[in-house]
Amino acid sequence: MVRYEAAENIRIFIKSCGVGFFLGAVHCFYNVIFGVRNKNTVRKAVADILFLTAACTVTFIFLLDANNGFFRTFAALGEGTGFLVFLLLPEKAAEKIFVSVADKAEKAFLNTRKALYFRREKRKEKKAVRADRKKTKKLR
Repeated sequence: MVRYEAAENIRIFIKSCGVGFFLGAVHCFYNVIFGVRNKNTVRKAVADILFLTAACTVTFIFLLDANNGFFRTFAALGEGTGFLVFLLLPEKAAEKIFVSVADKAEKAFLNTRKALYFRREKRKEKKAVRADRKKTKKLR
């Protein structure tokens, strides 16, 4: 079994706090994207499953990289600490940023969709006018 010195354990704890802080941002992102603030239980379940999958993947990769794959309690405590620090300090600001970006992206998507639909309708209109002209020429 691999033994680590105190300095190495502190380094891993600090890194795990950073990973937990990052996971807090990911959690906030999922809340905004899936609209979990609403009481829709299906959306909330999907968001929770996706977040849990992402968190487990990130934690597994972190443990492989920083701790040679060994699970240490202080690494889990560090992730929890980082997550709580994110939830207590910058969560509201990050949520506002994510909401504003999501609103702008939605508006851009709707405007693009409207422009494409308008073009398609204009093309249909032009085809209909051409077809009417051809019919009137044949009748003359």
